[in-house]
Amino acid sequence: MGRTSLFSFARGLAWMGAAGLVFALGCPKEEATPDYELQARYQKAAQALAENRLPEAEERFRQLLKESPKHGGGMCGLAGTLRRKAEKLPAAERTEALAEADRLLRRAIELDPESQTALHEQALVLVDLGRLAEADGAYQKLIQGDPKDLDSIVARARIAVAQKDPARAETILREAVASHPRSAILELELGRLLLRLSRPEEARAVFSSIGDDLRAYTSRMRPIEAYFEILDELGQLAVRSERLDEARAVYQKLTEVEPQDFMAWEVLAALDESEKKWAEAEKKYRRSLDIDRAHASGWRGLARCLLAQGKREDARYAWQRADGLVVQSPEQAVELSQELEAFGDRAWARTVLEKARLVLSGNAEAVAAIDARLRALSATPDGGTETDR
Repeated sequence: MGRTSLFSFARGLAWMGAAGLVFALGCPKEEATPDYELQARYQKAAQALAENRLPEAEERFRQLLKESPKHGGGMCGLAGTLRRKAEKLPAAERTEALAEADRLLRRAIELDPESQTALHEQALVLVDLGRLAEADGAYQKLIQGDPKDLDSIVARARIAVAQKDPARAETILREAVASHPRSAILELELGRLLLRLSRPEEARAVFSSIGDDLRAYTSRMRPIEAYFEILDELGQLAVRSERLDEARAVYQKLTEVEPQDFMAWEVLAALDESEKKWAEAEKKYRRSLDIDRAHASGWRGLARCLLAQGKREDARYAWQRADGLVVQSPEQAVELSQELEAFGDRAWARTVLEKARLVLSGNAEAVAAIDARLRALSATPDGGTETDR
């Protein structure tokens, strides 16, 4: 799955939810006679959780459960709070917080065995605890209760991958796609799994199966987002396979359905740049930067196009903007330094590398690459000075 730990995998499941958070705000079963004051306190606790004010949420949920020990929503809410809190705790404290969350959810399920809220939160907690088989069982119960619960289907597939059983993950997703065609969510997950299994043509076929009609994906926000991500995956596949006309068509479609997608504009600009269509590329880089001015790659692309058109001072300004973003994007420092060296300013190129080196000091591989570039720059005389900038 491209993650280095089970903890990271568990956090990856969270996209399916704001899932845990949203479900945690539900209440499995209320008392027969509503206590409006108690419910008001519950809503305040739930609001604190929704706004990620975890200490306040924990305090409010604990107070609620002191007054009403069988309040299902309170148990789910406190469990969800502890799960989110555990993400930032040391290992021992993290395990303790998750164990308490597990106990709360087991109690909530005892009181209301059909609670989808409690089952969903329990599945997330079990994943965090590394009890993947139990988590898979919880997701199966959720799917039995709601066969259209696509997020739980995706979660089961991700658990199978975490258990080093990609074949089972593929089976889960293919069966789900057959039952729920053109969901976008399932096709995105299956296609990405096939890419990780080095089966790009099969992935391409799955991605392409969603069709071209955006209206099919407008019922809920998640399918729309998945549709955009699938288009991006198709575009990346086309670029890697050097099917540039196909890539251009995909990213052009992306800009039509989502005009504010600055990265789609940047890819279109890069395609124009690769064909030396400098003026067209410049326009698209500028369009991308009009949407989001805080991405170094856009400024770098603009600088290259300006320099190719003889607009040296404009190019210098664009590279200055990219330089100002090196702290946020240190991974681009080596390429930026190469561009600045070609521009004729090795002193500036070194400054960029040294700045990035400080940011990446904990990444040995990145530091080694930067050091290699610094040595290469030191082997030849400087061209350009600080005063040029």
